[in-house]
Amino acid sequence: MPDQKNTPAHKAETSIGQLSLRYLVIILVIFGLSGFGLFLFVRGEARTFTQHEQLNQQKTLNQYLGHVIGYYSDIVRDLAAQQNVVDMINFDDSEAAALWASRTSALLPQNIGLALVTKEGQVMGNPLQLRLGKRCVDDVRRSLIGETIFQPPVHQEVEALAHFDITHPVTEGGEIIGLVFASFSLGILEESLARLVKSQQYAALLDGEGDLIVEVGNSALQRPGGEAQEYSRVPGSDWRFILRQMAPETRHVFLVLSAVLGAGFVITSLIVLLLIYRLGGAFRHDYRQILWQLTAVRKGHRVKPHASSGLRESSEIMREISGLVTEIDNYQNELKDLSVSDALTGLFNRRGFMEKGRYAMTMAERGVPCTLVLIDLDYFKQINDQHGHAVGDKVLQTLGRTLSAHTRSTDICGRIGGDEFAVILVNHQVDTLGDWYAKLAAGFDKAQRSINGGALEPCSTLSCGAISVVDLSCSLDSVLHYADEALYHSKRQGRGRITVHDQQIMHCDACRQDELPACPD
Repeated sequence: MPDQKNTPAHKAETSIGQLSLRYLVIILVIFGLSGFGLFLFVRGEARTFTQHEQLNQQKTLNQYLGHVIGYYSDIVRDLAAQQNVVDMINFDDSEAAALWASRTSALLPQNIGLALVTKEGQVMGNPLQLRLGKRCVDDVRRSLIGETIFQPPVHQEVEALAHFDITHPVTEGGEIIGLVFASFSLGILEESLARLVKSQQYAALLDGEGDLIVEVGNSALQRPGGEAQEYSRVPGSDWRFILRQMAPETRHVFLVLSAVLGAGFVITSLIVLLLIYRLGGAFRHDYRQILWQLTAVRKGHRVKPHASSGLRESSEIMREISGLVTEIDNYQNELKDLSVSDALTGLFNRRGFMEKGRYAMTMAERGVPCTLVLIDLDYFKQINDQHGHAVGDKVLQTLGRTLSAHTRSTDICGRIGGDEFAVILVNHQVDTLGDWYAKLAAGFDKAQRSINGGALEPCSTLSCGAISVVDLSCSLDSVLHYADEALYHSKRQGRGRITVHDQQIMHCDACRQDELPACPD
């Protein structure tokens, strides 16, 4: 007898634990890699967010500095547009110009010097009294003779009077006759930046020549002069501005994240081990029960079913699912049997039309004006013979779409035969039926022009028979009979028309006996 321990069956039985451990290792490796990936992702996102925030703030501060320069430029421009300034320069009234500059300077925010200058470059007044330094005067004269200088010029020879200059030409009749010179303290820029720049940031403002104007914030972030600088130009000037920010302190965040991931790793490992142990035990128990019952059945013993220790729920679910599938299949078959839609046109089929139509007849009995229209396609057999049934089907589908377009949601449309359609127009007066038919026929004729590449010949027309069913107590079958009589009258009269049946010549036998007067002979 062969050794059972070496048989393939025994190996298969004992491999469950090994497979479980392998799957556990795979899950834990995936968990570890996912945690490490999350670690790298969070760190990268933190750096990206910091860089994006820094760029946005640099752009905002840069625009703010541009607004500051624009504000002071607007002040000087407005001064240059004053008529008394034009007059003082024209009359070369230096005494009045100096007095004007002294009084106006006191009104300007952060103003250090103010003066009028002739087009020849002469300061109208004493430059020293007007607080114009030698470099200020030189810059003014250079600009008047057309030399290019960085704007606005910055002068920091005297630290207490460090300032930037703004000039604006004074014109008369489109000709420059002089200019207004004004200098403003750099302190306003330093104060503004100091309020807006955070302690972990560094901001620097440089003039057009690259010399430092103002710097605020953490100077440890200042880079060596030889290193590439990411400056941006301040709008309305030759100045440049840069903002740097410390990298976010993420060590603590990463330590917390590592601790959380480690704890999650351990907890997940324990849960997976517990689940594997529990499922393995349940499987072994159920396997032994099934084996015992099969052995008992093989020996001819009657046994009672034993409850599963852990997999009974899955067995019950499968049985319930099988039962539900059977019920759903039976229900779908019932739905197919009860289908009320015509597969080709999407309208009601005859069964659906009759079910809905009987409800409409009860409404008509209560006085709601309803009109039943029976529609037959003219020349449809000829279209089928000449162009094939596929084209004929397209004609039927076209009529279905046309009927849907020319009826309301309360109306009832159906295909009750091969090329025969019926419509019940609810709450519709029969005296307006002609207009409705004309629109329907025109829409159907137009829609047919696109069938078969526009080569459909002949096009089908609509012969209709109609009857008003308001206040009638006839059955729907009887009403359809009278509508059919009117339809054949339309056929005999040349087709492509509608005929309304006269209720006065109705003589049906389907009326309810207690309401015969509603259906006169």
